[in-house]
Amino acid sequence: MVVSRDLIEETTFSKVASVDAPAFDIEPTTLKDLINSTRRVSVNSAEAPSTTLSSTKDTDVQVEHHASLVHDDVYFGNTLFLEGLPSSVSFDHTDTRGTFVNISLPSATSEVDINLGKLRFCKFISGSRQKVWWMIPGWGKKASEIPLETQFLLMRLTPDGTPVDQEQYAIILPLVSGPFRSALKPGPSGSVILRVETGDSETARSSIDNAAFIAAGPDPYKLLAEGFAAASERVETFKPREGKQLPNYFDVFGYCTWNAFYENVSASGIVTELKSFRDAGVPARTLIIDDGWQDTVNPHADRTAKTAGLGWMITHLTSGVVEWFYWKFVWNAPTSSLWFKLWQKWCTAWPLKNYLAVKWSGEDFAWSRRLRSPEPNAKFLATTRTGKLGDFVSEVKSELGISEVWTWHSLLGYWGGVEAEAGAWPSGSRIEMAKPMESILGVEPQMAWDPLVLGGLGLTPQPAQLYDTIHRSLAHAGVDGVKIDIQAVTTMLGEKRGGSRKVTTEYLQAAEESVRKHFGSSTQMINCMSHASECLYSVKGSSVVRASDDFWPKAPASHSSHIVHVAYNSLFIGEIAQPDWDMFQSKHPAAGLHAAARAVSGGPVYVSDTPGEHNFELLRRLVLPDGAVLRATLPGRPTRDSLFADVTADGHSPLKVWNRNRCNGVLAAFNVQGASWDRVRRDNYMHGSHAERVEGVLRASDVEGLLDPLAPSAPEYVLALLHLAPDGQLLSTSTQTLRADQPLPFALAHRHSLLATVARVRAARAREAHGRLRSVKWAALGLEGMLNGGAAVVSEAETPHAGGAEYAQVEAAGAGTLLLHCDAPPAAVLLDARPLPAHAFHYDPSHHLLRVPFQPRHPRTSATIQVAF
Repeated sequence: MVVSRDLIEETTFSKVASVDAPAFDIEPTTLKDLINSTRRVSVNSAEAPSTTLSSTKDTDVQVEHHASLVHDDVYFGNTLFLEGLPSSVSFDHTDTRGTFVNISLPSATSEVDINLGKLRFCKFISGSRQKVWWMIPGWGKKASEIPLETQFLLMRLTPDGTPVDQEQYAIILPLVSGPFRSALKPGPSGSVILRVETGDSETARSSIDNAAFIAAGPDPYKLLAEGFAAASERVETFKPREGKQLPNYFDVFGYCTWNAFYENVSASGIVTELKSFRDAGVPARTLIIDDGWQDTVNPHADRTAKTAGLGWMITHLTSGVVEWFYWKFVWNAPTSSLWFKLWQKWCTAWPLKNYLAVKWSGEDFAWSRRLRSPEPNAKFLATTRTGKLGDFVSEVKSELGISEVWTWHSLLGYWGGVEAEAGAWPSGSRIEMAKPMESILGVEPQMAWDPLVLGGLGLTPQPAQLYDTIHRSLAHAGVDGVKIDIQAVTTMLGEKRGGSRKVTTEYLQAAEESVRKHFGSSTQMINCMSHASECLYSVKGSSVVRASDDFWPKAPASHSSHIVHVAYNSLFIGEIAQPDWDMFQSKHPAAGLHAAARAVSGGPVYVSDTPGEHNFELLRRLVLPDGAVLRATLPGRPTRDSLFADVTADGHSPLKVWNRNRCNGVLAAFNVQGASWDRVRRDNYMHGSHAERVEGVLRASDVEGLLDPLAPSAPEYVLALLHLAPDGQLLSTSTQTLRADQPLPFALAHRHSLLATVARVRAARAREAHGRLRSVKWAALGLEGMLNGGAAVVSEAETPHAGGAEYAQVEAAGAGTLLLHCDAPPAAVLLDARPLPAHAFHYDPSHHLLRVPFQPRHPRTSATIQVAF
């Protein structure tokens, strides 16, 4: 049921009535007093001077989180944020981190569009759905540019040029609450609409609490972290990332079968590849057996003209014409085009609907198949030595050094669910029809005729029964974890089941509990194709979410888009789980771009190389000889100066990503101009804003939280730089010493990347020949040549030496050459307390660099290097 009122749309696609702001003209000082008389809130500037009511001095404004309601307008501090809030919306200020939005309606509804009023800001970055399954970033300066199905919105309220210490930001987080899920979309005349829906026409309410969360503050990263933490405590369906344990595969190199073999995965092919990595000195420690290993069946394959009906026979005779028409005129056509509208009409009517159901379900595509049993298929088993999955798992662990084996399955078992008539599943398993909500059809209209929708899905009576059956079998075979894919499919199963939020939470949390039961921890699970808010806000025990759509090796336009999507999506996803930036291929025209991104991502490093196609030189810059990887500690996210820049299409902005290691920071810069996702074509494409060269600056202060605010003087930092070509060739290395805010200019050609370890300069006491003590500046830069070499620095300190002097002491993980910056040559170098001969290390006085090769005494342990000056 849809409520009809002035501030609410009657249907999803109807025009929302505009809201005129009430007559309201007041002196700034009076406004300030009025706000103070209610509740003091944040920020000090707005979209433009014409929309800002400010005090005489911006610095007088104190920063808080809550929004204040003055008549029908919403303010953060003395800045107008929303103009013309409807009476159906009320605020809950009980959380100190921000404001929850409640909605009260005159009658119960299952879907409603609330026009929140005119939105005031300077720039935004959004996270909105590109498909049922995935989310992408969007940028803009006007509310009319906010994409449909925006699930997260971060805004900058202060204009360009505002000093860093005066910048102000705001967030709107549409939430899931009770049976409802919310998302934003643009409204008329600069307004923004909150779409609230259950996905079930029979599940309706007149009161909707916690439909959204809004807050403001000076730090965008802290604002998001506190916002998601507040939402977690309120809705109680998910837990934030901070404090969650990560699976073991994050810290070791992995191999995934998907892009190497697709559905033709074989045990023999896997063994060949694992041997290749081992023999090249980059051993894989995790194996992910992706789609293609399961025992599936296509229940539609035997349909005939007789069973399908006369309508199918007629359309089958002209199938070539139908398919030609679809791919020629419909697939990438704007939804407003005549051809698209005609197809949309035809595909839901007989006879074309019947034809499509048979055609796309009857042909042997993955999405038309259903899971017959939890066992591997005969084709896969035939390529093993003994015909048993358990023996194959034991083989790769004992003979090839694999620590963990993970396998793939869908949230429903397989793409089309389970084969209800197969004996492996509980009685009561049945075929149900999926129904996409109107909101997602506005983004991905093809879902109206998708095979998953037309062909039906096989469901077990209870999700827990499905997962217990699958996971018990896998655990018995020695499998250690699962990648659970196609998760957002449950958002289309809400009708007559209590709504999409209820169904999705039931499935995902049943999966998490089964993983905990059978694999020892709910963290042994990768959430994939899960960017619908119902999925993200159901991630409670698991700790990993794939950050974007797939790595597409044969789609040239997708590679720079992939880097952009994973980086910006991590702003939001990274507050719920650790983002996984997906596999890539080491021998690929864009391998360098992907490798640099994985190095700064804070996520796992795994590849899906085609047999015989490897770039081991590039992999050795990511993988240590024992199979470990040097991983940053946080989700990689865009730097502040990249947050609101369209790095895909403005023609000049580089993408910069920051992260932190235990003792230093890491920065990456990319030229990813020239390709992006087109919301009209619904595909990645190359466009005219291709930039052969972009310019920017790196600063140590780009790494959030790296600077010590209590430092007695402005510290110095050393940046150790590596420049990569698109294919992964190392073009140059260099070091530069800078103050924290001192810019280091750079320029990048198209699809080139730059990585920088950011290490603070320290001081160690050294005793001169005549007995006086002097200070020697030094910095530990990590393993030379590694893309995130700074992550090898486990600890650094000055420790006592003879006569009041000090060692510069570094505990280093891995093996290789430790690189240190020091402005004086060493008098002695010790490795694990043993003095090294002079020929065992090298000091370069022209660049002030000390190189110390080392090898730990035991695998996967650290070494201690001490330098006396």
